[in-house]
Amino acid sequence: MSDVLFVLGMHRSGTSTVAGVLSKIGAATPRTLMPSSPDNPRGYFESIPVMHFNDEILASAGSSWKDWRAFNPDWAASPVGLDFRRRAREVLKEEFGEAPLWVFKDPRMCRTAPFWFDVLGDIGARPHVVLPFRSPLDIARSLQPIHGLSITHGLLLWLRHVLDAERDSRSLRRSIFSWRDFRADWRSVCERAGEQLEMRWPRLSDRAGAEVERFLSRKFVHYETDDQALSRHADVNAWTLRSYEALRELARNPHSNSAMAELDNVRQLFDQASAVFGRLLAEQDLQLEDARATQTAANAERDGAEASRQEALAEKAVALAQLMARAE
Repeated sequence: MSDVLFVLGMHRSGTSTVAGVLSKIGAATPRTLMPSSPDNPRGYFESIPVMHFNDEILASAGSSWKDWRAFNPDWAASPVGLDFRRRAREVLKEEFGEAPLWVFKDPRMCRTAPFWFDVLGDIGARPHVVLPFRSPLDIARSLQPIHGLSITHGLLLWLRHVLDAERDSRSLRRSIFSWRDFRADWRSVCERAGEQLEMRWPRLSDRAGAEVERFLSRKFVHYETDDQALSRHADVNAWTLRSYEALRELARNPHSNSAMAELDNVRQLFDQASAVFGRLLAEQDLQLEDARATQTAANAERDGAEASRQEALAEKAVALAQLMARAE
């Protein structure tokens, strides 16, 4: 039976950094690694096929990675969901084989974690949840230039991801910690996580420690808001602040009933608001997609016309050159 370090966390919340460190202290990575990019030069440490598979899951349920509304709870039991479960087993076997310990990470899974827990059970793998969290304002600011999302949209995404990930992982061994604490003292956080997960790190050595220290370069950290600035920011709503504080409490006391009750209360209010405003915003999303498709088609038509013009000019230049040659 394999042990799986299931990294749950919102996009841009340090999940790639955490997954990278876990790989350096002994966890296997997927066979088809997503390459690094200018937005994440240290690498993502996640599987390309799994990422595409998660996008398929979300699309089949009428959603996407940037949707802050609740994932359809009936999807997993539908014929489509059951077929995805069969396919998911094949994807995991291809990506991780018979590795005894592997790191499994994709922020999209915050919204579909129960599905993946069932799939891991199907293939005889035990999930151990690692849940890093980061200041929601830093995440929203990081998403804005990369994906063009507003601060408000980014905060809503953060709220949905952390609320669902925390709720759905309560029955499993898990370790919750802030990304700030992880960067400040990764070794202590990993040692505490090992105790909470009942895990022993196979490659925690002086050499691995040196590799991790080199890996955790601060030059790649572009946004870091202190908690006072977070609470004063006009775009940060009360639900976000309450959830962030509850996660900080769970990092200090993993069994805090009051923190979990607070997160449940926020999630209930958030779900109610989603039900009220979700349809209106969904219609606006469709209109925006139509406008983008129209713009894309217009751009393609413009580019085609420009290409035809350039081709005609080239032909004219060739004909002129031939005429001048005859005149010579």
